[in-house]
Amino acid sequence: MALELIEAGSIIDQPKTGWKSSALVLAIIGHYNFGLWGNDYDKVAEATREASNRLFNVVSSLITAGAAVNISKSFVEPPLGEECEYFCTPLSAASAIHEKDIVDLLIQNGADATFPTDESGACSPLHECLYMHFNIEADLQSGFFQPPKLRHVLSRGFKGPDTIADVVRSLIKAGANVHEEINCRSSYIVWDNYHRLKSYTIFDLGVLTGSMEIVNIFMSAGAQITALSVEYAIQFESFDVLNCLLGAGASVPTNLTIINEYPQALATKIQYIWIKEVALLTAIHYGRVSAIEYLFRDGTFSCRSILYMSTEVTRAIEGCCSGGHVGALRLILQNSLKRQFSLSPYFGNSLHLAIANGRDEVTDTLLSAGADVNAMGDKGLTKLLLATIKSENNKLFKSLMGTSVILNPIASSSTYCSKVHAVSGDILIAAIQWGDGAVLSCLLDRGADIEAFGATYEQDNDCCKCIRPLTAALMTKNLDLVHNLLRRGVKINNPLDCARESAIKDRLPEYFSLRMTPLAAAIQTSDPEMVNLIIHGGGNPFDRKAIVETMHNTRLRRVLLKAMQSSDQPTSIEHVAGALAGAIEIFDTEMIRSIIYSPLWDITADMTLLFALAYTITLISRDPDTDAHKGSIVKIILEANTKTDMSILSSKCFSLIQSAVEKAYHETAKTLLEYGSNPNSVSISGCVYVNYDYRTPLQIAVENQDMKMIKILFQYKADVNGTAIDEYEADNDERKAYNPPRMPLQVASMGGSKEIVELLLEHGADVNFPPVTGDGATALQYAAMYGFLGIAHLLLEHDADVNAPAATTDGRTALEGAAEHGRLDMVQLLLNAGANIFGDGQAQYENAIRRASGNGHHAIRRMLEKYRDDRE
Repeated sequence: MALELIEAGSIIDQPKTGWKSSALVLAIIGHYNFGLWGNDYDKVAEATREASNRLFNVVSSLITAGAAVNISKSFVEPPLGEECEYFCTPLSAASAIHEKDIVDLLIQNGADATFPTDESGACSPLHECLYMHFNIEADLQSGFFQPPKLRHVLSRGFKGPDTIADVVRSLIKAGANVHEEINCRSSYIVWDNYHRLKSYTIFDLGVLTGSMEIVNIFMSAGAQITALSVEYAIQFESFDVLNCLLGAGASVPTNLTIINEYPQALATKIQYIWIKEVALLTAIHYGRVSAIEYLFRDGTFSCRSILYMSTEVTRAIEGCCSGGHVGALRLILQNSLKRQFSLSPYFGNSLHLAIANGRDEVTDTLLSAGADVNAMGDKGLTKLLLATIKSENNKLFKSLMGTSVILNPIASSSTYCSKVHAVSGDILIAAIQWGDGAVLSCLLDRGADIEAFGATYEQDNDCCKCIRPLTAALMTKNLDLVHNLLRRGVKINNPLDCARESAIKDRLPEYFSLRMTPLAAAIQTSDPEMVNLIIHGGGNPFDRKAIVETMHNTRLRRVLLKAMQSSDQPTSIEHVAGALAGAIEIFDTEMIRSIIYSPLWDITADMTLLFALAYTITLISRDPDTDAHKGSIVKIILEANTKTDMSILSSKCFSLIQSAVEKAYHETAKTLLEYGSNPNSVSISGCVYVNYDYRTPLQIAVENQDMKMIKILFQYKADVNGTAIDEYEADNDERKAYNPPRMPLQVASMGGSKEIVELLLEHGADVNFPPVTGDGATALQYAAMYGFLGIAHLLLEHDADVNAPAATTDGRTALEGAAEHGRLDMVQLLLNAGANIFGDGQAQYENAIRRASGNGHHAIRRMLEKYRDDRE
């Protein structure tokens, strides 16, 4: 049918129509898709030749009829700015499906074998032949390329290495660039944090095929050997290719600089050694025993030859051990022993990785070779710790215990924990969580520190949540171990369990980030016996973590509350503040009273109560009754000290009433006001808080359109015209940029709530109050600009000045603002109300005309002109 359409004079190409712009590309891709997805899949082998012949005839006819052989990306780009997802030339398409006859036909008719190489989203014909664009983009995300037979999308038209070689030969003969290098990030769509392969060459893809013929074609054309090409030869065990690379003549690798003055023989020797070094490192990493034996065969090359690249050697051995390649590991160890040197200094994290991945044979081999069992792994984890918590391997544990392993290592300086506790107790903590009695007894008898803090997971960079062995034993409900530790003299209380950093005034993170304590762990188990054991053993009941844990356990809450009320233990004010924070977090008013009125201390005159108030108000909670709970807590705290200076602000610079209003806590705000909070209190002058937010409580409530809160504030004499901005701050651009301090009535007019505007006017709001800052507006000007006709009516009824001057900085009068925003009905209302467009109002008239016309509101322009003409 295609041939008949061509003969009938049908249009061949359709430029600027996306993927269907080129008839040649369309024909070739259609042939490929038929072969890949056609219903005759089982007979593809038989149909291939016939289909190829048909394609050849169609392509020949299209070329004869004038189809474009060389096309650019602009040729296919669709109109209206739409993007063309994928672009390829006819030669690239033919090369991708390995149709040599078509490739030769296109080249004979002038197809450019070097094009495209620089256009975004396009690959050269040679690249498409070796690795199709859409395949390589997907494989990049997984981090490695695949040889043709392993690719996840395999063309059903794949002809094998011989056919690929024929196409490669034709393309190189036609001028294809054998030195082409592709940058992955600029050529493909990859993740923002992509950090795998940075670039590769076209020769690397040739080696990836594993075809000696293709490699020889490239080498004959002057292709340069790269480290990646050597790695591919080893990784996929293409020893013929490796041998070819080793035997390469005078070509010099792209990543190896040879001094120009070096004689050719020396340059070749350096290259030969370099290839062997890359090959050995790759063979070790992937555990290719036969490749290692091949490289060691002549006796002149060994592991010693690569020791100068210490980082690369360590990385290769780590990869070998992580993958469990014990044969390769033993082979290189034997080689090093034979050459009388040790590889143990280059093990790096190999033992860590072997144990973590359950590579027992590799672990035994490393230990026999002198691996350091006390070296710290990533994030400070020790080898013994990994052996205990990852593999739970008794045999391995016994092997490690037979070495000079240190049970109480110093915490890694790279972790935050080293700033909190010097000794790492990770080993004993891990053993407790494992739960093997014999392992625990062994560690305890060998002297594991029963007070050391530790963890079995990666810690945050800015906090330490390690726990002690007693806490771990309680969390695992191992009562026998708890008793064992107590008999050994473990302390129930530790200063780190409630350091000063956990006080309210230091604004610690919420409950989930607190360190687990023995008492909290006992409560978490819901076992009264364990809880009583800890309390009777001297556990401090004023434990913030423990208090929070009682939230869902009424029975244990009563136990803890009783312990608080009968406690005679001296403690610090920070500890008390932490306990108060815990009680506030669970909204336990009875516990809050017990803490505040405890006879052990007098905190009523301390700043603790003030910070407790601030913490209560700012605490985030999903409880639907949050406001009621907070109101009750605020009342309890205020009753404890009615002389608390309510003008003192919290550490965040917002006053307490500002915070309550901003969060819409009505009951809390009412309680604060009842106890003397200033309804007009504002932030500390000069304090940078929440983008310079200096609004009064009423301004905040109006902007939030919180009618209930506005009424509460008026009930306590809030200033309806109050503002915290003085004359200096009115011209402070930095403050104005974040929160322009408009008057409450101005905010309400801009917000569109007529009900709030009415309420403010009833309480004496100044209807003509000028803009507070240079770029503000009056209430009527805001209503006019935003088109709130009802509010404008109301303001005019209260004698709003319809001709009030505009703000000095980029301001508008009411008429100008209405005209600019196309408010036809508003313009008519303002004119009816006396907006002046004559005499002194001439400038206002001209500005209104200009602003209306500039925004395309020609109906308003005509109305203003007619109104003026009718009255002149």
